[in-house]
Amino acid sequence: AQAISFWSLPPVPGAMLAPGVPPAPATPVPRATVAPLLGLAALALAAGRQRLTTHAPALTLRGPWGGCPSRPQRVPRRAGGGPAADVDRWVGENGVVVFSKTWCPFCQKAKEALTSAGAEFIAVELDEREDGDEIQAVLAERTGARTVPRVFVGGKCIGGGTDTVRLQASGELAAMLAELSG
Repeated sequence: AQAISFWSLPPVPGAMLAPGVPPAPATPVPRATVAPLLGLAALALAAGRQRLTTHAPALTLRGPWGGCPSRPQRVPRRAGGGPAADVDRWVGENGVVVFSKTWCPFCQKAKEALTSAGAEFIAVELDEREDGDEIQAVLAERTGARTVPRVFVGGKCIGGGTDTVRLQASGELAAMLAELSG
């Protein structure tokens, strides 16, 4: 098998910049120009790996006090059962659970909708956990969707960010929360 680089690809038949003028052949960018960019990319990649491996898994508690997170609560390493058991425990022991990622705008909208509705909830930030991908796979298997957020109220998945915002706007979320408390 012959390795093909970007520079060795054959020209696209009929590709012209102007009628009758073929495109200029591709020339490699000098290494002196590319090396600093590769160094930055390597640093970013290393920083990302370090973040994934050095952060202890955390749950962030949020509530009707304006959406300000409390101090992240340390989640103990599981003794057994794996991510499926963790998901069962969190959903079973808490009225409202959001499986989220810190950078996700839909996750933020879901959390804001829950806060506006007066919900006390825990947010499991999957991007801050070493087993976040495994938890996300469990959620995909159970809910039929791999996207985040996955929002659970009273043990039932109510959907994602758009669903949570819609339920909050219609008043249905407040009714679900009222059922939980009484």
